Amino acid sequence: MQEVPQKRMERRGNYWRELSIKNTPPKDASAALLAIGLNSQSRQDMAKAWIISQRPLFGAFTETHISISNSSRVLSAIPRGWRVSLVVYKETAQCVTCGIFLEAEQVSFTVSFVYAMNLRAERETLWSELVDIDINTPLANSPWAMVGDFNQILRGLLYSWSNRQDSSPVSKRIDHALTNDVWVTAFPDAFSELLEPLLDTVARESRFGLHPQCENPLITHLLFADDLLDFSEGSETSMEGIKEVLDQFKVLSGLDMNAAKSEVFFSGYSDSEAAALSSILEVKVGSFPTRYLELPLNSQRLSIAVLEPFLEKIRKKLHSYTVKFLSFAGKIKLVSSVFYGMVNFSSQVYMLPKEFYSKVDSLCSAFLWRNGTQSAVGARVAWKEVCKPKCEGGLGIRFLSEFEVVFRLKQAWNLFTKEDSLWIAWVRQHIFARKSFWVTNDAARFSKSIRSLLQIKPLLASFLRCRIQNGKSASFWWDAWTELGPLIDFIGTAGPRLFRLRSDAKVSEAVRNGSWNIPSARSERSEELQILLTGITPPLPDSGRDTYLWRLPGGSFSEVFSSKETWEQLRVASPRVNWFPTKDRLIRWGMTVSDVCPLCSVEQESHQHLFFSCTFSREVWLFFVSRIGNDNPPHNLTDVVDYLLHPPSTRNRHSQLILKLLFQQIVYAIWRERNARIFTTTTTPAVAIKRAVDRAIRDRLLMFPSTDSTSSLRRAIRDRLLMYQFAFGIKS
Repeated sequence: MQEVPQKRMERRGNYWRELSIKNTPPKDASAALLAIGLNSQSRQDMAKAWIISQRPLFGAFTETHISISNSSRVLSAIPRGWRVSLVVYKETAQCVTCGIFLEAEQVSFTVSFVYAMNLRAERETLWSELVDIDINTPLANSPWAMVGDFNQILRGLLYSWSNRQDSSPVSKRIDHALTNDVWVTAFPDAFSELLEPLLDTVARESRFGLHPQCENPLITHLLFADDLLDFSEGSETSMEGIKEVLDQFKVLSGLDMNAAKSEVFFSGYSDSEAAALSSILEVKVGSFPTRYLELPLNSQRLSIAVLEPFLEKIRKKLHSYTVKFLSFAGKIKLVSSVFYGMVNFSSQVYMLPKEFYSKVDSLCSAFLWRNGTQSAVGARVAWKEVCKPKCEGGLGIRFLSEFEVVFRLKQAWNLFTKEDSLWIAWVRQHIFARKSFWVTNDAARFSKSIRSLLQIKPLLASFLRCRIQNGKSASFWWDAWTELGPLIDFIGTAGPRLFRLRSDAKVSEAVRNGSWNIPSARSERSEELQILLTGITPPLPDSGRDTYLWRLPGGSFSEVFSSKETWEQLRVASPRVNWFPTKDRLIRWGMTVSDVCPLCSVEQESHQHLFFSCTFSREVWLFFVSRIGNDNPPHNLTDVVDYLLHPPSTRNRHSQLILKLLFQQIVYAIWRERNARIFTTTTTPAVAIKRAVDRAIRDRLLMFPSTDSTSSLRRAIRDRLLMYQFAFGIKS
């Protein structure tokens, strides 16, 4: 089944579905198919008004709260003029499926009128019945629609709606009529668009004035789910025009505005003038700052004071987790996914001030180190160090105070690539209409968001590249559409004068009659450019839209923006580090722990002692290294790493592989034994550690992949195992 979308607003009273049917020419007949519940007086009044105004040819009253004694009275009240031929195909407790023939229109189709049960277990029967009809009857081959009260959908997004009933909550529902493919083919115009045409018509007829900034592109309103955002100039005539549209929409659709949840915002009016105008719409006057979809809205720039409710929300959410027994790893995951996800969402829309990111970093630092939200005073590691990748000694968390430049680059990328974005269309028309983005200079008259984009133009130019198609989008001088980069940098600021091309000219303007139209070269660089252009096919009008690309690490380019890859190119990388939290390090961090090595119970534990100087560790090392002709075990991790990176040239690749596995496994086994003795108070003798290392290496050799053929792979595995067996001679 396919969903036929309908515009929705807050309901008042009746609960029904309406699907207009308009047959294709030459029959220009129209009808309306409806399903109405009538269990209250307000719903009955609404249904009467709608039927009188729209005159549907037929419909269904889906109401179970009618006694048998009153059924005849209800049937006698069927609206006049309902003349249809009807055959009931199937009737159940929750659905009536009918074959309908409209005599006047000579149109036939099938409709299932649904009145679903409240409980999920009961609704499962309904969905089984509908699926059975679709699979086992020929109805699927004819126009078929389902309308009514489904109570909750079979599948779909959770938490998209609420019935506000704690006893039997519903979190998802159908606000559509469902139709099959045959219906769509038979009735291609079978849907209802009411609000948008009404608003556009009233605006076109000047019955309400457009907002000065909403004329081009034309923006009369925005619709999101159940919400309507209307834009107009604030005259009394405009308020009356909007009220007229909403009243007409109520009559046509039966859907009414919820005045208690609605607000009107004015600019440049006194409080008394705003109150008088809002009384026309019968809604209250709103004030900035406010919030919509969890995003702050303000008539001025977003200050830290405006964002304080957002910070408080993060603070409360963090505080709610302080009473839970989360591990350190759990806290890291919570910070990096949940809380930074909240910030990322807002940063996709706004250019937030750096102070905001700093405060979020401080909150997360306090939560991670002190299990609170006040302060991280006393933390042994700076938050900037914590936010490094794990391989560089950090925890892999983003440092928002520096990462915010990536958010700005993403907004700039959208400016060049999001052709279907209303915001991009508005910015291009009102900010960059006379001058392109590249030649527009930063100025105080621009908003904070626009200024933040203009300030990163040099950085943006190093990431952005353009693949020429028709040449109508790419800037000849400023976009990197050749291997020379931006030509304004290669030729110089005198380039537009020398080439007789405006500084904001498009690449297509340098083409005439399918060939490059460039003046004779007057400098070496001009000549170099002309030579390069001879190998580039000039753009053609029908070649498609220019494509912008984003630079990735390694110099390659992609049509997709990657925040992670961009940040990796921007940040200053630190050297890779290798460390373990041995007791000497824990003591330096201020922890009160015993410094005695748990393996020998004699010396102070440190990296050097634990892995190489301890009698327990040396026994394990000597057992293995003595079998490769070396009686001198490594003395520190640096020796191990140096040996692994620069093995003796006399050894073949199989022996080098075995040695790498051996050193890694010994270090890992010693570290595991150390932790086991501290945290589980279990002790394993050195001989058992030797056998564990041996078994681990054998298993790893058997798992090692090879690109050779099957027989060669078997020989390679056999050679590795034989070499290992010969060298170490440990029996399983």
